Amino acid sequence: MCNAYRAAGMRANRERGVRANLLHHAFACQLLVMSLPEPYGFIARLGIGTGLRWGELTRVQSTDIQDGQLVVQHKTKSGKVRRVRLSRELLQEVRFRVGKLVPLNDPSGFARQVRRLTGIEGFHAHQMRHTFASQMLERGVSLAALQSMLGHSSVTVTERYARISDEMVRSEFSRAIGEA
Repeated sequence: MCNAYRAAGMRANRERGVRANLLHHAFACQLLVMSLPEPYGFIARLGIGTGLRWGELTRVQSTDIQDGQLVVQHKTKSGKVRRVRLSRELLQEVRFRVGKLVPLNDPSGFARQVRRLTGIEGFHAHQMRHTFASQMLERGVSLAALQSMLGHSSVTVTERYARISDEMVRSEFSRAIGEA
């Protein structure tokens, strides 16, 4: 059932013409709670929970976590330091880790393993970043704040990353016309 559900969701996105840059929220949730073996499960949760680029993920150290935030300062694309707040769950998970948080360097190898272990066809590591952006937008984070979290140079780039679901559009429309 799980694989059929995932395949149906990916097919529905393709049929609507949606690029497969983000994981359907159900897929993202499954990645977060699925029993992917270490280190894949943790990397997926960290990637979806922070929106970091793969290179940034592989350079994050346990000492980069300060006051509940991940301070991204090692070779960022923009060269700027930025801060991403961590969820309680991620904070709990990283609390006892020491040193480098992500022990892998190859995004393709990581993606291959996730595809093999989950059955999510077409998964690639950068989808975690797009998924983070979309989830934050749907939770009410402003584009300006999201731009800062992702380290984008312009809000136009952030708009390309953050897609909202059809359900979110329906919900916002209902709220706007007083049907919520």
